[in-house]
Amino acid sequence: MKLTVPTKSSVLKGVIRDEITSGKRSEGERIPGEHELCKMYGVSRFTVRDAIAQLADEGFLEKRHGVGTFVKDPKKAKKHGLILLVRQEPKSFGEDTFRYRIDEQRFTEVVQTASQTSIDKQVIHSICVCRDCETLKRGLNNILEMSELQGVILTQNLDYPVKDNMIAMLEHWGLNYCSVDDADRPIHKKSISIDPEPGSLEALEDLWSLGHRRIAFTGKPVHDYGPCIGNETGQYASFHKFCKNRNIDHTPLTVSTQWSYNSIYHGIKEILTCASRPTALFCQSFGRALVALEICRETGIKVPEQLSIIASDNVMEAEATPPPLNCIDFLVGQRTRIAFEYLLGEIPETDMPIRVPSAYIRRNSTASAT
Repeated sequence: MKLTVPTKSSVLKGVIRDEITSGKRSEGERIPGEHELCKMYGVSRFTVRDAIAQLADEGFLEKRHGVGTFVKDPKKAKKHGLILLVRQEPKSFGEDTFRYRIDEQRFTEVVQTASQTSIDKQVIHSICVCRDCETLKRGLNNILEMSELQGVILTQNLDYPVKDNMIAMLEHWGLNYCSVDDADRPIHKKSISIDPEPGSLEALEDLWSLGHRRIAFTGKPVHDYGPCIGNETGQYASFHKFCKNRNIDHTPLTVSTQWSYNSIYHGIKEILTCASRPTALFCQSFGRALVALEICRETGIKVPEQLSIIASDNVMEAEATPPPLNCIDFLVGQRTRIAFEYLLGEIPETDMPIRVPSAYIRRNSTASAT
């Protein structure tokens, strides 16, 4: 891996930090002034100021106005490793603004969790927006020039062909990383994935207890799930399992659509306007639930009185829809925090990916079947 040359301030910062952590400079000791440091290390005042500012920010030094700069206890200093979160450049989703809208809400939760976790764990985090491996490589060059990289989190906001290439590159370089993945995607050894079955089955059983016997599933084409069905992962597999246990023929109740507004709209509208329409709709994504609500408003179907709806992805918008939507929570924030803990060595590495059980969130979009 070819890296750019570190800046003088980052080199000076490392030298002074090593002097503190090795005990060469003790707690409470006043370090030389800017002019003396410039002469000692042959650098400019700008370089000295930048290095001192970074060490003070990380807790190794304390600046006292009018007195000087003093060494702090290195055991109480912030950890100086950096966690890099990688997401995909939003415009790479093309004109699929429908997907972009939901994706941005998911990433907002990632950012909020990363900010809080960084404070709790006393680490620094940064976000790298990438289009492909080359843009990630450039970002890593800049990061490694200034910081000690603790690890890389590949977020679920990356398309999987891009993510697979990034994983191969990070492994080739020997960098610490983990990948936050959705359940219906290829799962890697260093994956923090979601198990959709617990939340999905709880939601379906909830509908059954409310008297619903015609429950439709709307998701992407079944063949896109590939081996996930056989491994009993993914929401279609959960729906299939539920129907099998209840001796229901699920085939006529499955609405397969591509991930585009027009495909979803026409697929859902067809089943909701047929003579034997379902009394409940189980949606594989939050976006599909939004389209279902739109169709219900257009056709006069009342939710939840005439149609119960359960969405996936407990994004912020779920609580604001009329009515607020019951959701399968994929726990994006919790999995982001686990990714931090994994990279910081708080969770032991195993040969198996980490799978977090999903949860069912009850709100106001379900009612007894009529």
